[in-house]
Amino acid sequence: MGKMMKTRLIIIAFALSVVQSEKSYSQTFSDINGIRFVSAFSGADLGAKINSAVADCQVGGTTCNLYVDIPGTISTMPDVPAGYTITFAPGTYTLTTTIKINHTHTTWNFGNAFINYPLDTGGQVVWIGKNIYGTATAVGNILTSVTGPGFADVDAGDGVYFNGAAYNVASSTATTLTLTQSAGTVNVPANFGMFLSGDGDVGATGPIIVRDLNIHHSTPINSTTIDAIHVEAVTGLRMDGIYVTGFSGGTSNALNCIACISNKFQNFTANANAHALNLDGRTMDGTPNSEVDSNENNFYGYDFVANTGGSDGEIHLQGKAGSNHFFGGRYEGNRGGYAVHIMFTANCSGNVWYAPYFESNGNGTPGSADFLQQCGQNSIYDASNTTGSVNFPVFAYVAQSVGTLMNVTNISVRGLYTTSLSYMSGAGGKIMRANTSGIPYAPGNAQFEDINGNIISNGINATGYQVNGSPGFSGTKTVGPCTLTVNSGLITNVTGC
Repeated sequence: MGKMMKTRLIIIAFALSVVQSEKSYSQTFSDINGIRFVSAFSGADLGAKINSAVADCQVGGTTCNLYVDIPGTISTMPDVPAGYTITFAPGTYTLTTTIKINHTHTTWNFGNAFINYPLDTGGQVVWIGKNIYGTATAVGNILTSVTGPGFADVDAGDGVYFNGAAYNVASSTATTLTLTQSAGTVNVPANFGMFLSGDGDVGATGPIIVRDLNIHHSTPINSTTIDAIHVEAVTGLRMDGIYVTGFSGGTSNALNCIACISNKFQNFTANANAHALNLDGRTMDGTPNSEVDSNENNFYGYDFVANTGGSDGEIHLQGKAGSNHFFGGRYEGNRGGYAVHIMFTANCSGNVWYAPYFESNGNGTPGSADFLQQCGQNSIYDASNTTGSVNFPVFAYVAQSVGTLMNVTNISVRGLYTTSLSYMSGAGGKIMRANTSGIPYAPGNAQFEDINGNIISNGINATGYQVNGSPGFSGTKTVGPCTLTVNSGLITNVTGC
């Protein structure tokens, strides 16, 4: 055998050895140090492969870290159980189903992978929450499902509203819940609704964490309403690094938060959607006692830019939303009637904005405003408002309707506003250290202090002024440099201070 032939055989043998080595490598690559690489598992799409990897973990009775190592299409809804972590490799993913995050103590690391959603059929792209509603009977602390999807996706530590009362779940099967306390005897099926609790005090609960989620709607149709992220009946959610764009159809929301309690949202950008954020409540089992509002949520470092809005606003609080805090947000180039809209209804007090920045929002229509408050008592601190040359809002801030109290502190308003602050029809509050740059204001019944702390408007509180006079006196009184206008014993205006 010639030397050249021997060399060729050696090369062929080496190549076969490499192929065999690669084959062995791919066979064991599905599980390294407890990490399941989902591309190695069976399934027609990535969602099915994720579910196969989960099933493999459950055979061993363990929780796993899942790694979606190759981008592709997700057309099967993935089901990631409690205690799992799932991480996505960088790249472009096409999503044609709903990603449902419905278990406590889970972490979803999207790694800023580009999630493209091409459908226009309505609904939700990412749903966070149980979404389990139905009817059940009760004997003591045992609930038995009668209608609905059952309890297979319920975890210890979740909450349930049943027959007008709230309970904690100790354990579950596909058809029954064991509660931590008795629900009495209920023979006639009654409504129930499940609550996803990442802050529960029963079982192996922990926060639901979602990081670096980038969702794009590639084929928007103006009549189709879609929630990019829908959060319903959840506590203990932590979202960080969220970017949503292109959901401009109908009354679509970048984030629709219904019955959300004590969740945290950080570095959230909504660009070119119909609405950036909607907060509202719902009844969990159809009874008044099961009303859950969106309360005590925190938003940090958010950017709401170029959203179309309509009359509802880029941030839309539908009245069942109180004691929410917004830190360091930017509203720029939004074209709705309002950048922030707090609507009429019962629970809409205690919301606070810290250092918001408003620039070039509005559509120039009569009544448009950066901030419209129609109920409750809410506060804005250290705000800056400015306008562009077109489509500017008529008002910077509007408090509307009797009993509404809007407190504004240390604000700067400049630009082409017709009115900087407008308190209408019985609305009140306090305006402190306001620099309106000469833009007219209409404080109504609000107490108005200028940037130097001087009271310069009517509707002030009488505390700090003492004058003598008969009961029911009407006229003027002088206190030092101040002239007080008194109507039937009440101080209604102060000038000259």
